[in-house]
Amino acid sequence: MKRQAGLAVIFVTIVIDVIGIGIVFPIVPKLVEEILGGKTASAAYVYGWLIATYSVLQFVCSPILGALSDRFGRRPIILISLFGLALDYLVLVYADSILWLVVARIVGGALSASISTAAAYIADISPPERRAQNFGLIGVAFGIGFIAGPFLGGILGEHSARLPFVAGIGLSLLAAAFAFFFLPESLKPENRKSFRLRDANPVSAFAIITRYPAVLGIIGSFVFANLAERMLESIWVLYSGYRFMTEPVASELL
Repeated sequence: MKRQAGLAVIFVTIVIDVIGIGIVFPIVPKLVEEILGGKTASAAYVYGWLIATYSVLQFVCSPILGALSDRFGRRPIILISLFGLALDYLVLVYADSILWLVVARIVGGALSASISTAAAYIADISPPERRAQNFGLIGVAFGIGFIAGPFLGGILGEHSARLPFVAGIGLSLLAAAFAFFFLPESLKPENRKSFRLRDANPVSAFAIITRYPAVLGIIGSFVFANLAERMLESIWVLYSGYRFMTEPVASELL
């Protein structure tokens, strides 16, 4: 019963978290374009680098936070990540230059371990026969979040370019409050292990994966699928605005 309650709480936490992430998707590219004086091509280039910056920090720091969750438990790392996400949005609310956007992406990428730590939480509380089923809930949570998030971001962005970031702060703090008051710790003290730098090294993780060819193939497919998705995300909002919202350009293309 306690496991089911923890699973329900982590599901709701992920949904709220992903809505907060998705809510800014339609807004950040246009904010970059606005800061650059309406230069769409330059905005696409800069926004691509912002996504890369976020991903590099995520690549470097997620194993560190994962190793810390093995040492101190899942709950505190999830809370730190959610507060870090709120801080990321707070910087975006006041960002008036590309430099501040870079700072926001660095903060967000460095502390973006809530989803991966939530997956570790599910692994902790799931018996072997239900593990695949319970992990499927992460996909459901992502689906709900990425439907509701961009939709809300687009609506709020019609009123103010900064309003979706304010909503993102509220959703991140709501998820943090939900986790703080209702999410029990899943990693028992006897199952925790000391923090080691080699466990926090992202490169060493790939060395371990090479021992399992099947896993290596799955990860390769996942990388290419995400490469395609990120390429689309980096240009979609700017291309749509350029193609359909700029009447002179649209009439020429038609």
